[in-house]
Amino acid sequence: MIVPKYIKAEPGPGKSVIYTDMDGKQWNFDKGTRTWRNNNPGNLVPGRVSRRNNTIGRAGGFAIFPDYDTGHAALIDSLKNEHGNKDIDAQIKAVRKDKNGTIQAYLIEGYGWVPKSEGISLARAGKVDAVIATSPRGNLFLRARPNQTTTDNLENKG
Repeated sequence: MIVPKYIKAEPGPGKSVIYTDMDGKQWNFDKGTRTWRNNNPGNLVPGRVSRRNNTIGRAGGFAIFPDYDTGHAALIDSLKNEHGNKDIDAQIKAVRKDKNGTIQAYLIEGYGWVPKSEGISLARAGKVDAVIATSPRGNLFLRARPNQTTTDNLENKG
């Protein structure tokens, strides 16, 4: 079986990804995990690393690569060249809020979208550079520390 060479990808119906090959034929990937559908084993977001590793689209907030090997190479590139031999210092990139403005999830570098409780657990474990804060009603949430301060409360991220 000859595997098509995909040159473009975009979100399809539901959570599917539609790939376009060199001949213009389209292929719908609608099974499996987001990681599998995007050929992105590291759940890398669109950006510098994905661009230099031949990303062909984005879906679900993550980069899409033409095949698994390309996505895996991008993951290795990210680990070696963006993080080196140091601990991964994950940052909060965005937040999702409900209609009342309550944070429901965080987009955390290297982890993707995680529920609020998981984000707090990652911060407690020292895997996310964030401060755990308490709202006036006693609810826990994260505050980003992009400048090593505790004053940025993610108002500009979501």
